[in-house]
Amino acid sequence: MEFARYTEHAKRVVFFGRYEASQYGSREIGTEHLLLGLFRGDRALARKLLGSGSLIWQYASSRKSIESIRHDVRIVGPKLSTSEDIPLSNESKRVLKCAAEEADQFNDQHIRSEHLVLALLRQDGSVAARLLNKEGVTLEAARKKLGR
Repeated sequence: MEFARYTEHAKRVVFFGRYEASQYGSREIGTEHLLLGLFRGDRALARKLLGSGSLIWQYASSRKSIESIRHDVRIVGPKLSTSEDIPLSNESKRVLKCAAEEADQFNDQHIRSEHLVLALLRQDGSVAARLLNKEGVTLEAARKKLGR
């Protein structure tokens, strides 16, 4: 994958997605790992998506939602070494492609974390979309919160 267009935050999301996959014992980086990577790589965006109300409430609400989502991600095996090469799943590759489409749609030269979130939500049957939907985050709601 070519990451030249990705902002540092977006690169961190993918990097931390790889880390999360290794911690859950997964042999590929799934959409759920990219989502968990988002929580590590762009905390402000995670709070914006999952929180509501005052800043204190946003933090408490987003933290509860993140913990709920993390709890629902399935551990598939023992932790893997972070030095192992863990490829993106086909669904995660589609997410990265959709993120580029989201950026292009708004004439944005850079692929940002926001584009990755929208792309995750566009993958209807994905684990990440189901986990976000369970917390009340839909594609339409995310577009409104993100001004997209």
